[in-house]
Amino acid sequence: MVKIILALAGVAFVMGAILTTFDGTLPKVDSIQGNLAAGISRFDKATRDYQADIEKVKEEAYEQCTLNTQRLEAVKAQIEVKKYDQLYMKKITALDKRNTDIKLKMEYYRADGIDNWKVFKGNFNRDIEKITKECNELAMTVEKISSNTGFIKE
Repeated sequence: MVKIILALAGVAFVMGAILTTFDGTLPKVDSIQGNLAAGISRFDKATRDYQADIEKVKEEAYEQCTLNTQRLEAVKAQIEVKKYDQLYMKKITALDKRNTDIKLKMEYYRADGIDNWKVFKGNFNRDIEKITKECNELAMTVEKISSNTGFIKE
């Protein structure tokens, strides 16, 4: 019996505390709707910015891959004319394959969240910069060799 009385007293105390802290006002619906509309607006803008960033990177990647392909074709033509070592042809073939792979990687990218996009974009930019650098170095090496002696020295 004492347990029941103590339990009822505890419940009465908790209910009294809750009722005395409630001032009778509820948040205004207009304020909540305004906050919701602002949140939705920010979310829509972030989504549009995210999609625009993906499209921008796709366009830049396509342009860079096209330039890399043109550069490799020019070097390939120069090597074939001078009948250089096949080692350079192997390097060109490998760079061309990597260039095509990175182009396809971007082409088939499907948006699956901003965090995943940031990671993908960082890795993608690093890879495309590396390929572009290697293409430029190969082009300069072949140009230097062809303008100097016409022979390849490794």
